[in-house]
Amino acid sequence: MNDYGLACIRITLFGAAHTDAALAKRMRGLIQRAPEELFDLQSDPWELSNLAGDEQHAEVLAAMRARLHDWMRDEKDPLYDG
Repeated sequence: MNDYGLACIRITLFGAAHTDAALAKRMRGLIQRAPEELFDLQSDPWELSNLAGDEQHAEVLAAMRARLHDWMRDEKDPLYDG
């Protein structure tokens, strides 16, 4: 899809979001993303509820951070600050 097509989609969605509160909330979530995201894909396949800030999932989030850290180190990622 070209830039014009994407612009048309954005205009349509933002226009609809003015009258649909649920869509407006979802659009904000897509545009203003959290620095970390963690989803339970079994119970939330649409990734609507970010669990990264939930204390019940702190251990899983820490394990995911460690895996990412190790991968970035191993791949010599330029953003790795280890």
